[in-house]
Amino acid sequence: LRGGGTVVLHEYCYGLGLPNPEKPFPPIWSHRGRPGTAYHRIAGHENAATLIWYRTFPEQSLYRGTQGVGRICLDFWPVKKPDRDGWASLYNRYPHSSCAQRRPSLEKLTWAGPDGARTTVRFEAFCEGIQDAEAAIVLSDAVANHADKLGEELTRQCRTVLIDRLNYCRFWDQMKWAHSYFHMHHWDWQELDRRLYDCASRVGKKLGKQLSHGKRSVGFMAPPTSHR
Repeated sequence: LRGGGTVVLHEYCYGLGLPNPEKPFPPIWSHRGRPGTAYHRIAGHENAATLIWYRTFPEQSLYRGTQGVGRICLDFWPVKKPDRDGWASLYNRYPHSSCAQRRPSLEKLTWAGPDGARTTVRFEAFCEGIQDAEAAIVLSDAVANHADKLGEELTRQCRTVLIDRLNYCRFWDQMKWAHSYFHMHHWDWQELDRRLYDCASRVGKKLGKQLSHGKRSVGFMAPPTSHR
């Protein structure tokens, strides 16, 4: 920055709408280096956000033009207050300290087990969402930069899947305050995932090592297996 300062972390909390599917698809394969991550602040996050939020937010963050998800916690479990009764948040337990509005609303994706963190359904949904986002990156990169090698039919199918997934994120309510749902919703989300990974697998076979991000080649053979 001017004067010698450095931006360590830049987050967007408000004003990041999802793009219009009738306009050119956002270049989600090239967000590395863009300033900012997406932060969704929700009161009572762990009780209010549905599983579909955890499943779609990694992908949504890319569609919103950021590098990904920011300011969420894996294992910020409650801790005993020093020399006081009761419990406090991990980041607010010190005397005369508070991060106020900067506090993360999602404090933990895991449970505290006897030997460390234990997985939760929310954590599994979030991991699957990251895999979905990676597959969407593969398709968007291929359609934008390698359509001539994919052929007209596969390019059309990949583009249709991407638009359908963008609409999937746009159309469905993902939160209901103070409720948690253990079913995603009934808009055939499993079939949409099957189409996503089927196209990604076919793209990988067509392009091989031509399609890579950074120094790591990307390929997909099958959708993640859900344990829910």
